[in-house]
Amino acid sequence: MSHEYLITINFTEPLENFIISNEKVYYHELYYDSLKINRNNLTIKCKRQKKKDVNTLLFNFNSSFNKQINKSLTFLSITNGFIPNIKNIIVSELNLQGKEITNFSTDKINQPLQTKLSDKLIWDLSDAKILLEENTLSHTILISCIYWLKAQDYDLEGGKFEKHWKSFNTLYTHISQKTTEFEKLVFMREFICTHKNLFPRSIQFISTITSTDIRNLRIREMILNDYTNENNTAAFVHFIKRYDDNRLNTIFKETLVYRQAFLRSKGLYAEVDSHINHSIARNQKNDEQLLVFYLIKYSYFIRNKYFHAEKMDSTFQLFKNDEIEELSLLNKIFSIFLQEILIAHSQY
Repeated sequence: MSHEYLITINFTEPLENFIISNEKVYYHELYYDSLKINRNNLTIKCKRQKKKDVNTLLFNFNSSFNKQINKSLTFLSITNGFIPNIKNIIVSELNLQGKEITNFSTDKINQPLQTKLSDKLIWDLSDAKILLEENTLSHTILISCIYWLKAQDYDLEGGKFEKHWKSFNTLYTHISQKTTEFEKLVFMREFICTHKNLFPRSIQFISTITSTDIRNLRIREMILNDYTNENNTAAFVHFIKRYDDNRLNTIFKETLVYRQAFLRSKGLYAEVDSHINHSIARNQKNDEQLLVFYLIKYSYFIRNKYFHAEKMDSTFQLFKNDEIEELSLLNKIFSIFLQEILIAHSQY
């Protein structure tokens, strides 16, 4: 005998023009609950083999019921653009005729999101339905998507960047199927460049960035941090030669002096200088390379600086400084890119 339950999430204000009827929300590869979203509430009708205590269902964070709520609210957020303020949640046990036997109700609600997504960040329904499945990919998309949504909800750039990085980390770990962080990031670098057609808005945004914008980054500090001694010279050469974008190479030309002695000691200065000069002379942009530089090379440097507590958090300031402006730019890039790679889930 199965037992039927109804989870009802009531909104304080009605939704406009957003109705979902009987959408399947899987909690197992074979079994699913039924999701409905109308103007006034979101409901999930569930059947389970074992009888549940409706008074405790919501307090077990790892229960299938809470997971179904998370899926449904995330689905609503990315397709509607926001989650309306929640008035209360009611969990009801139903009899065989669908009539309520008993219920538990609470209005002690933690509103999961406060911010409305911009129109360009809202998903099509067809792209969002991956969230309602139950498999390894859908689980990855759900976790990454929640971090991405929480990033949009942050006012402080440091917190926003941290959530963006966690969203990205969740994705590149799954996509790469590699073991070490180095292998994962190398794989993602190639994936992004090979699949640049998946990221048109990211590429368009990157195309507007100039050498002056890159000069405002802490390239010198990154080079001194990532290539600390002469033993790192070969890796430094590979880093420089990985890029032929003229904007990046203009900055490489200006910062080469910081590792000039190591390069000359290894007999590699002329090779690197020639590559840089040739790339500048070609005067060609390579937007996917610059996108990868910002997302992977530079953001990884920033992530290690701030979130391994190597220095005081410079975003704890009354006034905007260069580092806050830098994080703001990285967050703009991540916000667009993560939405594009999340909806491209059929490609990985």
